[in-house]
Amino acid sequence: MGHYNMYKDGWLHRDVSDGNVLLFPVPQIRKPLTRFECTKNLTKCVSVSNDGDQAIRWRELDRELEQRRSGTLPFISMRLLNAWNKNQPVLHTFADDLESFFWVILCLND
Repeated sequence: MGHYNMYKDGWLHRDVSDGNVLLFPVPQIRKPLTRFECTKNLTKCVSVSNDGDQAIRWRELDRELEQRRSGTLPFISMRLLNAWNKNQPVLHTFADDLESFFWVILCLND
């Protein structure tokens, strides 16, 4: 939910990795989000993302800034890696960040 809230506020993280997702040893109790029916039972926070120095405001779309490569290699989306490998311009998207979370989860379960 944190990444979704960051996106709704206009930000893309652009560097989701195992070093930027911090897991709490014990889940932290949080006030549930009540504006979404599906989140009213989410009261435990088990992790946070940090290190937003590569984050950009996606609503302002600075194409030059947005096309700069960013991320931690083992966690970068295949779409970005393929475009970079072919020297093609590519914009980092919310879906690329989501794929990075997938790679983090896969790494943590190893």
